[in-house]
Amino acid sequence: MPFSNESYFIDIRWSTEDVQIVRPDLDFSECVKVLDYVQENHNAEVGINWDVLLESANVLYPEIKSDTSEEEQNRRDDYRLRHREHEQEEKRPY
Repeated sequence: MPFSNESYFIDIRWSTEDVQIVRPDLDFSECVKVLDYVQENHNAEVGINWDVLLESANVLYPEIKSDTSEEEQNRRDDYRLRHREHEQEEKRPY
């Protein structure tokens, strides 16, 4: 099919409420800053998803481990490890 001059777009939206789902400790203005950060820094090959929201929030507003249950902190640490491993796999030549 030859390329035409017509265009078609989709728009996926994330909200401050979505940020608060992954980081309920953040207020509205902090959630806005997280969304701005995600928009400016996301990897187009990965896209934006719940994990990206959480990691971006953690970059801007590191969590204080003593305020988080050990089980929750372990879950988040496991996620961060898997995320780093996934990034390393993407960088490997085929």
